[in-house]
Amino acid sequence: MKSVHIAVIGAHAMDAEVMAGGLIAKATRSGHKATLIHMTRGERGHPFKKPEEFAEQLDQEMIEAARVLGAEVKWLGYSAGNLPIADEVSDKIYQIIMEINPTHIITHWRGSWHPRHVSTHYNVLKAIKMAILKHKFQLKGLYYGENCEDLNGFNPTIYIDISDVKDIWFDALTKYELFRLSLKNTNIIPYASYYNVISKIRGFEAGVPYAQAFMEERKLWNFLDIQEYAFLALDPKIEF
Repeated sequence: MKSVHIAVIGAHAMDAEVMAGGLIAKATRSGHKATLIHMTRGERGHPFKKPEEFAEQLDQEMIEAARVLGAEVKWLGYSAGNLPIADEVSDKIYQIIMEINPTHIITHWRGSWHPRHVSTHYNVLKAIKMAILKHKFQLKGLYYGENCEDLNGFNPTIYIDISDVKDIWFDALTKYELFRLSLKNTNIIPYASYYNVISKIRGFEAGVPYAQAFMEERKLWNFLDIQEYAFLALDPKIEF
């Protein structure tokens, strides 16, 4: 079996984990590699704590969550609320892609009400384009993860059975205080309830107890706006 290295790029700490934590746990336990990349830490998201205090906490939470999933973790250094669609940002993602050389990339779908999720989507696409055009980067698949804030136009095309790793996924998510608070605080997005229910629904659709759903980017040629790069061979399957 060929080695797989999945990179999941999220706007804030915990975005990558909610979108693909089950898949990551399944992959790493099959001997594959995974890297969680957080554009920002999301330090403005705590209902009670000051951003500077919460930022330090998130530094540890993202490490602990990645450890449970068996993944590497990187924070690209941007502060919450400051993530424009800009060459500087896409170049930073491009540098990470060149450094870790992932075979598959998962990120936000653009149909989001959250501006940082949208900017992450477009910055990631531009970074991939740079990697392919400059270095003939061999990407095997680009996918969008299911995020409760990115559901406008999200239509699953791939389901991953995570029944055997669902508990590991949720163990990783509980390393984040926001996830734990979502069980009892009505001022927070109900992350815990949502991802528990949606994984059951996706499992029902796939004929398994629990699943995570992804939307494959099937128009990468259109996104690249080129046709002469025949070396780009997309393989939409993720097999473990």
